[in-house]
Amino acid sequence: MCKVSVIVPVYNGEKYLKECMDSILNQSLVDIEIICIDDGSKDKTPEILDTYAKRDSRVKVVHKKNSGYGASVNLGFSMAKGEYIGLVEADDYIDKNMYLELYEKAKINDADLVKADFHMFYGEGANRRFIYRALFENDSDKDLYNKLVNYEEDIRVLNNYVVTWAGLYKTKFIKENHIYHNETPGAAYQDNGFWYQVMINAKKILFLNKPYYFVRRDNESSSIYDPNKIFCTNREYEFIRSYIKSKGKNTDVLLQFQWKMLYKTHENDMMRISKEFYRVFAERFRDEFLTAIESKEFDPCDLSPLEQKRLNILLENPEKYINLYFYIGDSTQKLIENANKIAIYGGGWNGRRVLSIIRNYGYLDKLNGIVISDLKGKEQVLDRFFLKEIKDIDFEKDTLFILAVQEKHQNDIIEKLKEYGYMNWIKCQDIIQ
Repeated sequence: MCKVSVIVPVYNGEKYLKECMDSILNQSLVDIEIICIDDGSKDKTPEILDTYAKRDSRVKVVHKKNSGYGASVNLGFSMAKGEYIGLVEADDYIDKNMYLELYEKAKINDADLVKADFHMFYGEGANRRFIYRALFENDSDKDLYNKLVNYEEDIRVLNNYVVTWAGLYKTKFIKENHIYHNETPGAAYQDNGFWYQVMINAKKILFLNKPYYFVRRDNESSSIYDPNKIFCTNREYEFIRSYIKSKGKNTDVLLQFQWKMLYKTHENDMMRISKEFYRVFAERFRDEFLTAIESKEFDPCDLSPLEQKRLNILLENPEKYINLYFYIGDSTQKLIENANKIAIYGGGWNGRRVLSIIRNYGYLDKLNGIVISDLKGKEQVLDRFFLKEIKDIDFEKDTLFILAVQEKHQNDIIEKLKEYGYMNWIKCQDIIQ
């Protein structure tokens, strides 16, 4: 038995695989095994993995027919002989001390899992940029770091970032609780179901406010950017609800929480999918939540007032929901087509929504960037676009700004644009015209 088994599921990963594998093999914790599951890759991934296996006996490679991410990870877990299991995706890499320090923390605390903050990164070489991501974004949850916790003692534990690769899992805990990834060929978001199973069953969770994992966020082939994976989150959350009900413990609390999370996930889905799928997805979105509310599995009171407003519109009429939030009218299309360049002002939900519309309508090549008033001293990114402060931009003065902020803030933004010499804008609520 080794100390840590590292699972590397990979499909057509030749572009980034070497950086990933080198970061694992160079770990300061030497007593590890690396289980690489090649999911029927058609590029040079098989040859790259076989070369590493010949070079280092700790590397084990399995080549199999393509059956999806969940099946690959489950196979790796079944082969694991380590005390703890880690997971690294083939386009990411890890700090050289990640597994040594996480393993030591896990052993000292006899933790079921140890999970740490992480970095998102974009670009290559000297142009690579990093964004720090805390597992807990709310200051009110920061006291959950560096001590053993579980959701039954503190429901705030469920507020941690839904990622599975930023930590270590006790192998005995995974196998005794029969925790696995949902196997849906070609699907995405299968780590969501795994995350719920872990959070529901773990009695000793240790969160660390130190980053070790580096997750790539500019890989165009990543499933999170695939506009054609329409119902993958619907299926994954059906799996999650089935699991919650099968456990028969704290069912009401857990179902309410997952419906709240699914609402946010589905609104992100609306921003991810191609516009030709808007109607079919929105109708299923509506049907799911009508059923949830009627069966009393979900009370919308946990949503923000703006989210409740959008949900009510969706429940009343999916077509109206689409037209209000994801549609550009003919007049606005002409404005954009006649503009030399455009920019988005606003980085919140409306900013993401407008960016998705611009992408879906084919205007991304006109986008100068995304602007906000104040970065508050740290870099921020919106779907691969780094945000800029208004005082730092040097856009053409005829740039058309789409004001993607709440109506109560728009007049202040207009005055700020005038101050910097920009006189062309349209309010986000008017783009449906």
